[in-house]
Amino acid sequence: MNKNNKLLICSFLLGTIFSIIVIKFFHINCLFKELFQIPCPGCGLTRAFRALFDLNFKSALYYNYLIYPILIVWLYCTFLIYKDFRYKENNLINFYNNIFVKNYKLIILMLIVSEILNLIHKI
Repeated sequence: MNKNNKLLICSFLLGTIFSIIVIKFFHINCLFKELFQIPCPGCGLTRAFRALFDLNFKSALYYNYLIYPILIVWLYCTFLIYKDFRYKENNLINFYNNIFVKNYKLIILMLIVSEILNLIHKI
């Protein structure tokens, strides 16, 4: 495993730990919403993750429908990190290139739909 892969994996793990701590213990307002008075595509994700921590799956979906695709990608990346460490492979880099780079149009569409739903729900 090369140096860039190790850096990516460490960044992912540290970012995950930091995100869980912030979501669980701090209330942070959306800067985009504060500046422009409209929700961003990610508005409601913190509340959605808090709802997931409380096992309230319906509320999590209401706060932001992107919660489940994000959770699935996060779980899969965690699995790939385990495989990378165990078998000395480069699955995470390949996953990033295959999913995020090749499917950027789908990701942009999901963000647009999330924005529309946030405006409708007045999140």
